[in-house]
Amino acid sequence: MIAALVAAAIAWASVASPEGRSAAQAIPILVTGALTLAIAWHFSAGVALYSIANSVIAGIERQVAIRTTRDEPPNFRE
Repeated sequence: MIAALVAAAIAWASVASPEGRSAAQAIPILVTGALTLAIAWHFSAGVALYSIANSVIAGIERQVAIRTTRDEPPNFRE
C-alpha cells in the first residue's frame, strides 16, 4: 500500500505544472498507483503462499521422520 502511494506521489510530482492539474494528468497518476498496488499485492500473496506451503511441508516431513525412526529398530551393526 505504501509503495502504491509513493509511486502515485512521484507520478503526481513529475507531471506538476504551474497551471494546475487536469484530468489528463490525473490518469497516469492513477494508473501508476494502481499498477504498483496490484504488483505489490501479488508479490505479498506469493510470499505468504510460499511461507504457508513451506511450513506445511516441513510439518509433514517432521511427522514422517518421527514415525520412520520410531517404527524401525535401530541398526547398530555395520
